[in-house]
Amino acid sequence: MSSYLNFSVIIPLYNKEKHIKRAIWSVLSQTYPTFELIIVNDGSTDESLTRVLEIQDDRIRIINQVNQGVSAARNRGASEAQYDYVAFLDADDEWLPEFLENMTYLIKKFPEAGLCGSSHYRVEKNLKLTVSALYSEIPLGWTGVFESYFDQIGSILPYNSSSVCIPRKNFLEVGGFKESVSYWEDTDLWMRLALKFPIGFVNKPLSIYHLNAENRAIHDIKKHIQILQIWEEMVKNNEIPEKHKFTFPEFLARYQIIFAKSFIKNGNNNAANDMLNKISKKSKYYTDSQKLLKLTKLPPVLSRLIIRMNNHMKYTSKKIEDYYGL
Repeated sequence: MSSYLNFSVIIPLYNKEKHIKRAIWSVLSQTYPTFELIIVNDGSTDESLTRVLEIQDDRIRIINQVNQGVSAARNRGASEAQYDYVAFLDADDEWLPEFLENMTYLIKKFPEAGLCGSSHYRVEKNLKLTVSALYSEIPLGWTGVFESYFDQIGSILPYNSSSVCIPRKNFLEVGGFKESVSYWEDTDLWMRLALKFPIGFVNKPLSIYHLNAENRAIHDIKKHIQILQIWEEMVKNNEIPEKHKFTFPEFLARYQIIFAKSFIKNGNNNAANDMLNKISKKSKYYTDSQKLLKLTKLPPVLSRLIIRMNNHMKYTSKKIEDYYGL
């Protein structure tokens, strides 16, 4: 492996006139200098492109296309990338200056990794700053490869689409982002990479994910079912490699539980019931699914209240659950 790696940084851009310059400058300010910056203007109708053109740097390349969605924009950037490693940054997020430097270290230390990523800061709508969490037993600053990805990542992924770097050949091998998927397209890509390759990670926040930016995808749980259906079909069609045949179905069950809770929170107990009944009796999440199934038999107002209280006041909600025999 060459002592110097080259990166193609890809920013998909659609109507982010207030934030795109921040994203660009966070790339141009990297301590690691060897990269090209590809901005895929996905049919913006505001002043986004004008803001981009105000920054002059030979490393910037602009691709214009009619609006096709964020996955198509990312894939277009990767298809036209000049270098061996692609890194993605959303137009309303930003990198810390050492992001690419840390990705270089990860790639060189774990050349077999099919994806390298970091944890990240989250800026909430109220400007509260939090750090994406992995398991507490993995200390801040930990660097390594997940031995069992689908066991270790938990319910919340430690990285997102603004904190990963992927060998371009691996990205193309698994087909990139699925353009037919409206939600969770990034989680789906990480999953497909993890089925084929080890995943490298540094437990250090190296990017900033802004939840207060305009046009952030709103959580529409019904549309999220699409990705679960794809994963369910993979299990049904025996498409899971042997080494993941136990851990992947558990990964799927974990997300079915998450989605079912979201359905209940939104008063859709019937959809939650359908989701929970898909969980196998062999799953370690089966007991949890049966408890939630009892919630779906209650009036939606009451079941929604219990779920919400469980999220924010676990001790109090435990008493409520005990009262209803849950």
